[in-house]
Amino acid sequence: MKTMKGRVDTSDFDRKMGNILTDLKPKMRGSISTVGKRTETIMKHDAPFYRGNLRKSISKEWIGDLMMKIGSDLPYALPTITGTGPMNPPFGKIESWANFRGLPAGAIYSNLKSEGMDSAKESPYRKNWFKSGQEFAEDNMEREMEKDFKRWLEGFG
Repeated sequence: MKTMKGRVDTSDFDRKMGNILTDLKPKMRGSISTVGKRTETIMKHDAPFYRGNLRKSISKEWIGDLMMKIGSDLPYALPTITGTGPMNPPFGKIESWANFRGLPAGAIYSNLKSEGMDSAKESPYRKNWFKSGQEFAEDNMEREMEKDFKRWLEGFG
């Protein structure tokens, strides 16, 4: 049995594929930007509100060519989602928040010291503001990319 040895030149194919990716990248970036803006809006809407600092801190930023980070850098942002263990917060801040909500500050403070704060998943009073944004992004990213890709393909027709 004879075997053939040879070389296949793929340089033309490689060049064409590179051109396709170069053409698609701005469209993909546009899709990510569209979904990112909507996701940021949803997260701000669903974030718990007291003075508005958490909502104001939610932002989006590009962290790569095709990657966007959306969230908050506030130290208390993550505990509003995940909850905490027992903690010893300053009573004045708890009292201010409780008064704003019309709730008993002493009882809340005692509960935080002994049990901590429930996660948003366990709490019927707080939405998981991060998850609502994440679910929106996951549900819509593929659809946005598909629309842009179809428009791009129509340009070849």
